[in-house]
Amino acid sequence: MKAAVLVKPREIQMRDIPKPVPRRDEVLVRVKSVGICGSDSHLYKTGGTGPVRMSGPLILGHEAAGVIEEAGDEVKNRKIGDRVSIEPGIPCFKCSFCLSGKYNVCPDMRFFATPPVDGAFTEYVKVPEILSFPLAANTSFDEGALLEPFSIGLWACHRSGVSPGSSVLVTGCGPLGITSIMAAAVCGAAKIIAVDVQDFRLEFARRAGATVVLNSSQGDIIPQVLAATNGLGADVAIEATGVIELVQSLHEMVMRGGKIVIAGISAHTDFVPVPLRYLMRKEIDILSLYRYANMYGKALNIVEARKVDLGSLVSQTFPLEKVQEAMEFVEHNPDKAMKVIIRQT
Repeated sequence: MKAAVLVKPREIQMRDIPKPVPRRDEVLVRVKSVGICGSDSHLYKTGGTGPVRMSGPLILGHEAAGVIEEAGDEVKNRKIGDRVSIEPGIPCFKCSFCLSGKYNVCPDMRFFATPPVDGAFTEYVKVPEILSFPLAANTSFDEGALLEPFSIGLWACHRSGVSPGSSVLVTGCGPLGITSIMAAAVCGAAKIIAVDVQDFRLEFARRAGATVVLNSSQGDIIPQVLAATNGLGADVAIEATGVIELVQSLHEMVMRGGKIVIAGISAHTDFVPVPLRYLMRKEIDILSLYRYANMYGKALNIVEARKVDLGSLVSQTFPLEKVQEAMEFVEHNPDKAMKVIIRQT
């Protein structure tokens, strides 16, 4: 089969590699749509994300959907021809974290496109049956691929307790920020404040459900956020930029007893000093976020009910043979690229 292989930073080669053979409990999926994620971009540019580094050639891509073409003997609830979305993290299913439902922190997790595990910029992938989610006729392959980032947004809202009437601040309106806005709207947030430096992205935020949009390049956002929340600050802030100075100022925009969810990761450092005294005085909780757990089914139900339009995030598409061109486009066109999809016929 064909695969787009990252052989070193900024060099992707099209190669013929062996087609996967599904085990007894696995399905083989012919890939139709794969989204480019920020982690793919970091790996493409630098060969790593944080402490995780490439040790050899790697296939990127973990936001995927396609059609089942083969099924193992023990597969019971999927069949050849099913259109499916793929949850890309394969845990051990045996440790105490998996058994308690916290499989996202399984120490033996094998996650697509996380070195040394290959991803989905290829013609076929195999996955355990239980990690393939059937798509309804009204749900496109692109939407199936974007269940992955939408599940992160849902997890952020779940972790922070966003509920009907909540006020939510989302800083950073890339795909993660936009799916967090969508998730907050679905959860019933009454006020959603979106912050970014690009009007292009803020327009996506508005369409996704933001009630207030603020361009932080045009002035201090702190008084504007406070004004939008009657001087109290937001119940929840979801931070999706990784910008250190922004992380350090969130306590000024979150109400007493509120919550901050760290969803974005700095590309420059693993350590961010925070104003603990002020956080303690306001008893603000800081929550970390690591992917998601048990969100895919919920995300799929929401999409199938047409409560959100994930397809609206797709800004450009490229064929598998032009993955490198797509990666370069994402990097050099932040004012044009929201979610770039690799599509296959």
